[in-house]
Amino acid sequence: MPMFHTAGFLGRITSLVVDTGCRGQGIGTALMGSANEWFMANGCVKVEVTSGDQRESAHQFYESLGFSGDGQRFSKRMPLA
Repeated sequence: MPMFHTAGFLGRITSLVVDTGCRGQGIGTALMGSANEWFMANGCVKVEVTSGDQRESAHQFYESLGFSGDGQRFSKRMPLA
């Protein structure tokens, strides 16, 4: 999605779910790492992740990856290549 106030694109993740029994094994981190690589390779300068208010453990996970929360949306700036 092109951004009009900043050069580059906005990447958006609307759903990321790891089965409860498989959490804590690095699966979510690996998925987010792959997504970040794709976003960077495709010119995204910012990434947003949406997450419901009740998903506090997900919010902590996104924050541990460098995202900042703003209600239900978490975002981070991508380094320029």
